Amino acid sequence: MDILTMILGYLPMVLVIIILIGGTITAFINSKHSLKQWLIYGTIEAEKALGSGVGALKLRQVWENANCIMPFIMKFISFEKFSELVDEALVEMRKMLESNKKIDEYVNEGKETE
Repeated sequence: MDILTMILGYLPMVLVIIILIGGTITAFINSKHSLKQWLIYGTIEAEKALGSGVGALKLRQVWENANCIMPFIMKFISFEKFSELVDEALVEMRKMLESNKKIDEYVNEGKETE
């Protein structure tokens, strides 16, 4: 009975720790998903504002905007990792431009087509 009493004494503390760890993991996953969604938006806006042929400038614009909008999350992401995430977002953006005429019109509004 002594071991059972000891286990029951620590059970609430163990449950709280498990809940805190689960909440932290969930928050991290949601933050990562939110960042990826925002990066797609950020790349679309950079493409609209700066056009093609200035990739480094667009990357810097998205980096600066992300730091303004999500400063806490951005403290944990290196510029190199951020650049990789932007590359992934660019792939998604290109798919969206090809498959959605309205988005393509939004991005290329007022630009001459070749």
